[in-house]
Amino acid sequence: MQPLRSGDPERIGPYRLVASLGQGGMGRVFLGAAPDGRLVAVKQVHPELARDDEFRARFRQEVEVSRRVSGAYTAAIVGADPEADEPWLASVFMTGPSLRQAIDETGPLPEHAVLLLAAGLASALRAIHGSGLVHRDLKPGNVLLTADGPKVIDFGIARALAGGPDLTSTGSVVGSPAFMSPEQAEGRELGPASDIFSFGSMLVAAAAGHGPFSGDSTPQTLYNVVHTAPNLALVPPRIHQLVEPCLSKDPRQRPTAAQVLDQLDTSGAVTWSAPVNGLITRQHEQVRTALAWPARTPPAPQPKPRRRRWTAVLASAMVIVTALLAVTAVHLSDQGDGDRSVPVAAQPVLTVAEALTTDTLRRVDPCALVNDITGVATGSTRDLISGPQRPGDSTATAQGTMCAARNADQVTVFLFVGREMMYSAETTVASDGIVTFNPTPSYCVAMMPLTNRPALGLSAEIREPAEGSCEVARTALREAITRIRTGGFRYNLKPGSLLTKDACTFLDSATVERTAGPITWSGLAELRICGWLATDTVKVQIGPGVPAQDVTTNLGEQIELDGRTVYRKAEPASPGEDLCTVTFRHHTGEEVAVAYRRVSPRSADTCDRATDLARVAFSRT
Repeated sequence: MQPLRSGDPERIGPYRLVASLGQGGMGRVFLGAAPDGRLVAVKQVHPELARDDEFRARFRQEVEVSRRVSGAYTAAIVGADPEADEPWLASVFMTGPSLRQAIDETGPLPEHAVLLLAAGLASALRAIHGSGLVHRDLKPGNVLLTADGPKVIDFGIARALAGGPDLTSTGSVVGSPAFMSPEQAEGRELGPASDIFSFGSMLVAAAAGHGPFSGDSTPQTLYNVVHTAPNLALVPPRIHQLVEPCLSKDPRQRPTAAQVLDQLDTSGAVTWSAPVNGLITRQHEQVRTALAWPARTPPAPQPKPRRRRWTAVLASAMVIVTALLAVTAVHLSDQGDGDRSVPVAAQPVLTVAEALTTDTLRRVDPCALVNDITGVATGSTRDLISGPQRPGDSTATAQGTMCAARNADQVTVFLFVGREMMYSAETTVASDGIVTFNPTPSYCVAMMPLTNRPALGLSAEIREPAEGSCEVARTALREAITRIRTGGFRYNLKPGSLLTKDACTFLDSATVERTAGPITWSGLAELRICGWLATDTVKVQIGPGVPAQDVTTNLGEQIELDGRTVYRKAEPASPGEDLCTVTFRHHTGEEVAVAYRRVSPRSADTCDRATDLARVAFSRT
C-alpha cells in the first residue's frame, strides 16, 4: 500500500482515492472511500487496453459476472463503469493477505486452517456454480484470507455455463498453469468440475507449500497437470482424503462443491494460524496509516450516521473495517438476576494486543469499566445511565456491550465493547493507533480495533456539544484500555456462564441454510451477536437475563422445548415481514436468544423455523 503519486487520479467515479494497492498487466488498483465512508478497492484499466474493443468487451463481462456472484465468500461489487474512457470496477475492500502471500510469507497452513479454507472456497464455488458460472482462474492469488474467512476475487475470465460469450480464441489456454484442470490445459470445454480441480490444487498448495503438479517450467507443469499423478507427499491425511477425488483427471469423477461441503464439519469455530492473523492485523494497520495521510482534496461533508435495523446491519457487515453498525437488542434489559459485575483481584498486566480480543472483552463489564472514568471533569461524580442508544433503539446495556456515564457537567461518555469500526473522510488516526471519527461538532467517537477481529472495536463516544469532545472521548478510551489491561472490572462469572461464549458457535451455517435459504453473509455483527443473512435472516444473541418480574412482558409466552422452559414471542417486523424470537434463560441468570426474521412472503411458520433453530442452539449451551 503506497501513497498516491503525482498524476494519479484524485477520484474515480464517486470514490475519493486514498492509496495505491498495486498494479498488474490489466490496470491499477486503488484504495478508495465511498461518499458514505465505505472503503473500496477500485480497479482502473490501463488506457492502452481501454482502446482495445475485445478487451473492453471482456471487462464488461467481468463486471456483469462479478455482480452475479457477490456473496458471503466473494467481494461484493459496489460500482462500475465499463463504458468510461478508462473503465473501472469498485468492490468492497477486504482486509487480509492473498493465499499466495500467506504461503510465501508464513509457509504452509496448519490443518485446521486448510479445512477452514476448504469450507469457505467450497461455499463460494457452490454459489458461483449455482449462478450458472465457472470461475476458470482459481489460484492462491485470487483468494483473500480475511478475519471473516476466505474470499474469492477476480472473475476476469469467468464464463457462463451456457449462452455466454466466449471471448477467448478457439483452443487457447487462459488461466494459471499450476492450478489449471487437465481439460483447461488442453483447451477443452470447461464446466464446474474444472474449478473443483483448481480447488483441490489450492488446498494442496496451502497444506504443502507447493502445488500438486509444480514443474521446473510451464510446459512441464502443464504436462504434469494432464498426465501425472498429484504429489501429495506433504499433505496431512484428512486433507489428502478431501483433495484426492477433486484431482481426478476425469471431470465426471470429481465431487461437486455441495458434496465437498458434506464431507466437512463446519460446526466448529476455527481461525487462521497466528502468522496469518498477524498479516491481517498488519494490513489493517496499513489501512489505518493510509487513512491518516493528508487528503488530496477537501473531504465532502458527511451526514451524521444513523442507526439501522439489524437486517441492514447484517448486510453491511460483509464490509470489513467499514460502515456504521447499530444492532437493536431483542428482549433483553440491563438488569440481570445473576451476579452484578465487580472489579476482580489484580491480574498480570496484559499487552494492548492481549487486552483487545473478543475472548478478553466478553469478560469485561462495560458499566463497571466506564464508571468514574476521568477526562470529562476532574473529580466529578458520574451517575450510571441505562437509557437507549438513540431514539428508537433498545437498551444497549441489555447485550452487556454498552454502558454510559454522565458527569456533573451533564456530558455523557458512551462506552461500546465490540462494535463495528467506522471509517470515512472524517476519520483520523493518532500515533497510538486510536481512530477518531468526527463527522459533526457534537458527535465524536474514539475507537481501537480488536486484535483478532479488526472489523470490531472498543469505542468511547460523545453525542452532545462539549468542549474538546474528541479529546474527552480519546482520554476515556485510553483509560478504559488501561483498566482492561490490569485485569479489573470484569464480570464475577459463575461456572458455566454463557457470557464467555462466541455467539457464532450456537448455530452452524449448514443448519441455518437448511432453514433460512442460501447464506450470503455470516459472522459476528457485534461482540455478543452472530448473524446469518440468507433468504430469511437469523441471529443469535447472548446477554444478561431480564429481571424475573419482566419475563413474560419482554420474552413472550412460556413453552417447553426438549425439556427446557423457553419463551417465544412473535411480532410484526417491517411491512411484509415477521419476526419471532425464542429465548432460553440459563441457570446463571443469562440468556441466549434466537431471532428469525421472515423476509420472504409472510407465513405462519416463522415461529416454527425459529423454534427449530433454537432447539439446535440451546442444545449447545
